[in-house]
Amino acid sequence: MNPFHGTYVVSQPFGPSRLQQEPGYMGVAHFHRGIDLVGPSKYCPIFPVRPGKVVALGTDSAGSGNYVKVLVGDQIDNYWHVEAFTCHVGQMVDSTTQIATEGMTGRGVTGFHLHYEVTAGTNPNIGLLSLTCIDPTQYLQGGPDMDNRDIAKKLYLELVGHLPPDSIIEQKTQFLNGGDLGQLVRDLVNSGNNYFLPERIATSLYVAHDGKNPSDDLRKQKADFLRVSGDLVRLVKDVMGAGQVDTTATDKLDQIKKILG
Repeated sequence: MNPFHGTYVVSQPFGPSRLQQEPGYMGVAHFHRGIDLVGPSKYCPIFPVRPGKVVALGTDSAGSGNYVKVLVGDQIDNYWHVEAFTCHVGQMVDSTTQIATEGMTGRGVTGFHLHYEVTAGTNPNIGLLSLTCIDPTQYLQGGPDMDNRDIAKKLYLELVGHLPPDSIIEQKTQFLNGGDLGQLVRDLVNSGNNYFLPERIATSLYVAHDGKNPSDDLRKQKADFLRVSGDLVRLVKDVMGAGQVDTTATDKLDQIKKILG
């Protein structure tokens, strides 16, 4: 089922990862053991993906934030980084039962999202890294396909940190309907309140890829490029070293969907 009962975006998939902070698993140096989902709004309700029994909730002593664990047969569904709990241990829950609200709790968490992880076994007290993780994608239904309105919302949340009024979202959606992703990004990064946003975007990309900050000259070069062109796709691929970028409007929208979700 859909943990948000609405549109969500996959911000980091299950599987091998470029992020240095992800632990190793199954011979892979860095492996994301769950799937990161961004809901339609901050603090939005979270519902169980699968029905089961709440067997644990609390705050991780190692710094990974607040969690809810639901026993489903011989597996446990783990919901991480939540803000508030709306269930209790021993409660039977299903898709109609709100169990938490989306948050960004935990050390190093940079944005509101839900980390949904499925582990084998029935003991909620065993450390996650000691358990076999299972690809949770197979249990999710609905939500991940983004239309242009979803992309506009996601860009605001990722680049600015909050959503504007619906009228602004509608206006920006029209840019995307016309295939003009660059105009939307230029508007976002060149508004008066976001002068240093391109520098933050460039820094974040380099930290995610290389594990360290770029030089001042390189950061300024990439930030100026983003201010002038609005080509977020090109910037991401330049930093990540992903090769040639298609230049048609349709291809660019396809690329940004892949980058954001």
